Amino acid sequence: DELGDAMNDILIHSFRKCGKAGDYRMIMSLMDAAIEFCHGQPILSPRVFREALDALAQTDAGSSKLNRMWKLACSGLNVLSGPVGAFELNIMLKSLGETHQKVGAALELYRSSDIIGDCYTASTLLNLLAFSIHENQEVSKDWKINESETFSPCWQYEQGVRLLNDFVLQGNLNNFVFSSALKLNERASEVFNQPGRRHKGAKAALSILGIMKACNILPDEITCSHVLSTFDKQHEWKAALTMLHSMEKQKLFDEKLPTWHLPKPNTYAYSAAISACARCYEFDEAMQLLKRMQKDGIETNTWVYNAALSACVSPIKKNRLKRVETALSLLDQMGSGPEHSAPDTVSYNTVLAAMEGIGQIFRDRKGCRICEVNETEVGNTIWIPSETLVSEILQEMSSNGIPRNALTYYNAIKASKSNSQAIFRYLDEAIAEISLSSQTDISNESSLTGRAADGLLFVFNAALSTFGKGGDIDLIVRCFELMHITNTEPNHESIFHLVLGLGRGHNSRNILTLLKSLQGDQAASSILNEQYGLKPNYLLRQNSKEVEQLYAVSISACLGVTDIESATAVLNLMKENGVAATQSTMSEVAFAYTQLAVKAASRQSIIRRKLGQHGLTEDLRREGRIAKAHAERSSLTVQELRDPSAKLLSALSGAFAVTEDYARARSILKGLHNRAVAQQSDSMLLSRSYQEIMNVLPGLHRSLLKICASYGNVTSAFSFVKDIQSFANEISSEGNELRLADAPLIADVSEPMEQNKNSELLFTRTHNDTARKIGMRGEDWKLLLIAASKSGDWKLCINTIQFLRPFVKATHPRRAPRKDSEYLSRNYRKLSRSLTALLLCLEARGQDAWAVRAIDDWIEWSGRRPPKEAVLTTIRMHASEDRGEAVNALINQILSINPSTADRGANAQHTYEEIIYIGGITHLHKNGLYEDADELYLEALTKRHLPFNTSTTLEDGQQKLDLHGMNVAIANSAVRTAFQQQILQSEESTDLIIVTGRGINSFYQLRPIIRPEVQRMLLEEFYPPLSTTSIPGNMGALRVPSDDIQKWALHQRQQRGVKMLTLADALKNLSGERLKRSSQVIARNKEKE
Repeated sequence: DELGDAMNDILIHSFRKCGKAGDYRMIMSLMDAAIEFCHGQPILSPRVFREALDALAQTDAGSSKLNRMWKLACSGLNVLSGPVGAFELNIMLKSLGETHQKVGAALELYRSSDIIGDCYTASTLLNLLAFSIHENQEVSKDWKINESETFSPCWQYEQGVRLLNDFVLQGNLNNFVFSSALKLNERASEVFNQPGRRHKGAKAALSILGIMKACNILPDEITCSHVLSTFDKQHEWKAALTMLHSMEKQKLFDEKLPTWHLPKPNTYAYSAAISACARCYEFDEAMQLLKRMQKDGIETNTWVYNAALSACVSPIKKNRLKRVETALSLLDQMGSGPEHSAPDTVSYNTVLAAMEGIGQIFRDRKGCRICEVNETEVGNTIWIPSETLVSEILQEMSSNGIPRNALTYYNAIKASKSNSQAIFRYLDEAIAEISLSSQTDISNESSLTGRAADGLLFVFNAALSTFGKGGDIDLIVRCFELMHITNTEPNHESIFHLVLGLGRGHNSRNILTLLKSLQGDQAASSILNEQYGLKPNYLLRQNSKEVEQLYAVSISACLGVTDIESATAVLNLMKENGVAATQSTMSEVAFAYTQLAVKAASRQSIIRRKLGQHGLTEDLRREGRIAKAHAERSSLTVQELRDPSAKLLSALSGAFAVTEDYARARSILKGLHNRAVAQQSDSMLLSRSYQEIMNVLPGLHRSLLKICASYGNVTSAFSFVKDIQSFANEISSEGNELRLADAPLIADVSEPMEQNKNSELLFTRTHNDTARKIGMRGEDWKLLLIAASKSGDWKLCINTIQFLRPFVKATHPRRAPRKDSEYLSRNYRKLSRSLTALLLCLEARGQDAWAVRAIDDWIEWSGRRPPKEAVLTTIRMHASEDRGEAVNALINQILSINPSTADRGANAQHTYEEIIYIGGITHLHKNGLYEDADELYLEALTKRHLPFNTSTTLEDGQQKLDLHGMNVAIANSAVRTAFQQQILQSEESTDLIIVTGRGINSFYQLRPIIRPEVQRMLLEEFYPPLSTTSIPGNMGALRVPSDDIQKWALHQRQQRGVKMLTLADALKNLSGERLKRSSQVIARNKEKE
């Protein structure tokens, strides 16, 4: 025993020395000598072979040496004091996989071995599988054969599932094993994330979590971080929030925790959830998570802040200023916080990226940077251009010693918009960071990947992109000159921006010259040099993908400015040089033609609106012919494609629709419907083509209905609606889409999870979710109703409004506690246009009874006031039927409803009540219902809904009535009311000054409208007539003499007396008649007795 222990110790130390020295020959020789020395006696410990394998892994020995050593250990020699176990197996597997990248051999060794592995074995194999996944890896052969939900395109993950199932049966599992499995799943999600080869990482992560629960293994923070990180990479922000909420629930259990539960969230869990929200542009959710962290006292480090800052970067224009202001505020918090939350290069780069596209930056008196300023605060702020703020941020980075890389200057250029001076200043700063000799480029940092790794070229392309979009060829040439000075060679992206600049700058004819120059044509190069001083140091590589893309971009640039001749010349050059027109190139051409058709149709619509009812003109016919020709060319190009994309077919359908060729537009739509149904029925997998069709169809449906509504073509609109509804029913009945439910994925982790045969989490099946997405929505029904309204089909309007009922009910204010009230009001305003269209149609058809019913139903459904336009339409209908009392009743009914935010339109200058009262008075006046108009006017004044001061005031011994800001109807009611309510009851008799204005704000400037109307009314509607005179020096006022006023008042009093006597006689006669009738009744009663 003493000899064996001594020999084992010597061998172990010798193997370690040889491993460090890299001498694998000595290791093999020592092992052979030790086996020979034992002479068949069980002296050697299995640890000796473990150390020998570990030492071989540190040397240059090939896998064959490892296999020989393993065979020696497992050959059944009598020299071992015990059998080889899991420890030795783990070292062998790790050596094969990590050192020699032979993961397949490691898996084969494990499966062929009789040794039972432990938890470390499972973790090692899963880590090796994750390590072996590389970028641009092909999908597995099994997945190509059977593309279903249960298979992954990553073969490593499929092997990992098999391993995990094996170890579940053995019971050798712990948190490290599941963390390795989740890491493998996360890596597969990173690599296989393209349509058509997407690994369903979110579903797989939840399945693994379900297996942990079935095995009663509590997940730790690392395990949950891997799950949340997978949700982040899979764009499943709702799932991430749901899981984080489940983790936060554990805070409620102080002592008594459920049997199986998630851990409390830490910094990394919050960071992953914030990153998931940011990746899906859920800005508000990300900011709420950050506030929740700070409120709960959880440490917020630089990593967390950077995740929150990334939520401020979004292509969505809405609330862009709010996001930028939040980013600047977060940056200030990081700068004033502890060291572990200090901003780094990523922080500043993200803030600069968030600033792209903004122009209004302000600074308050304290020097704080703000973006959104109220009108009352403008005087307390100083406006600064966005590029000034960009320069301040770059200077702040320099002052704090934070390095700037290529991405920094890229974002700075993008944030400076079209300020060429600032852009070239940033280019100079970027060049200054690079030594002109052999120093390292600014992009040579491990954090930069993709295009940003190109360094200075990446920055130059940002400037070229900005100048190219602006079409400023001089700035592009200057940028190329600077590239030549700094020895920065352009790439294909640089040339793309140059082509785009030539097209946008209306120099599309020189695009052909540029292409010839890039092919080595000296004559073309001389022309470019003479015209622009341009010497692009770049030659096209034949038969490369970049060449095909360049031709496609060139053709699109020419067609974008309607230069069909140059586009055709580029296409011919492409054929001459033997470059086959690829599917992508032809698709670009076809798509450009559809855009030209839409533009021509848009010009035609503008001309038609200007003409009104004046008929056709040559310009109108010409634009119509151009639109149809472009749509036809696009169709011919699409026919040459083998498999046109759904996006292209959608654009072509829209092009046919705007040219009023609805039959062909409908044919394309039905073709897309049939393709989607066929692909869904063929396989359970939602293929890339199927997903593309389903993503395109909702927009296409809405676009076609909008075009029909614009042209008032109800027949085509109704046909499209039938197709859409039929497709929605068919798609929902063919099969159910398996998806991550919008409802909580882990509703309550304290409850047991259901497991299927494969120990996978059961997902919610939604039968009608797909149908709801591609079926008719509220906006679509509204467009059908508008088309019917313009066509005058009031019966179809009445029927269609019923389909809007559930959508209108969904905006009821009682839903406000569950949903944001502003969100509901915004949806209500979108749908309210349908009620206006319905009432306009009913007005044209004289269906006032249906109008009243529609108003009542709308109020019942929405619980809100109807839109102002709809109410005014109904008022106009009542007034035209001489129903003044109905107008007053309608207004009282509407205004009795509590107001909401939906009543206030964007930039509304007048209140809802003011518009309704003014409209009611105006329509009553136009239809001669003066008494009803005056009554409504007095009611509005009493309730203070009109902004006018119509009481007569005494100035310089004269009464004054100001009519400024009124229309004719309001002015008439104001004058009549003033005479009846104030002047008639006044004991004093003075001149009356009526201020009408000089017509400065009238449609025909300085041609007053109210003045002559008031004069007409005083002469024709008053008896005795009231004469008026102009006031010298004031053409905006009239004087009514006191003598005329006194005569009119006296006549009114006399008339009132005559009316009272007539009324008394009528009452007297009525009393006598009643007495006579009573006597006759009494007499008849006596006779009966």
